[in-house]
Amino acid sequence: GFVDLGGHTPADQKNVLADHGMIVLFQPFTGKWTQILGVFASKGNVKAPTLAKIILETTVLAEKAGLFVDCITCDGASWNRSMWRLFGIQGSPSHVRSSTKHPVDPKRQLYFLSDFPHLLKNVRNGFVGKGYLTPAGHVHIGI
Repeated sequence: GFVDLGGHTPADQKNVLADHGMIVLFQPFTGKWTQILGVFASKGNVKAPTLAKIILETTVLAEKAGLFVDCITCDGASWNRSMWRLFGIQGSPSHVRSSTKHPVDPKRQLYFLSDFPHLLKNVRNGFVGKGYLTPAGHVHIGI
């Protein structure tokens, strides 16, 4: 198919063949069901500014439909981390910010989380690759 990011499709990509797919999925904290909220096709990864607009629009529409969107979860790919920064999400040894004002209800926060399986993969890759410096010394897994 062709690139289709809804109303966020860049004019120069409207007739370009897509090579990536992206879904926006709602999963409640309780319950065993999920609901696909959007399906998108892109050429390469969706750039952070466009991704932020899609996340914002999807959150607003889901809330208007009666769902409560409390957090956005995605893997730690560079374009997702760039999207987080557009929402003011950041982490450093001296400052952590994992939420922003909710776009629908200013009394709530909208949290941004990295999914657990990808966090585990990153920790594993760190041990296998460079290792980690700990108070007990350098920890590394040689494979």
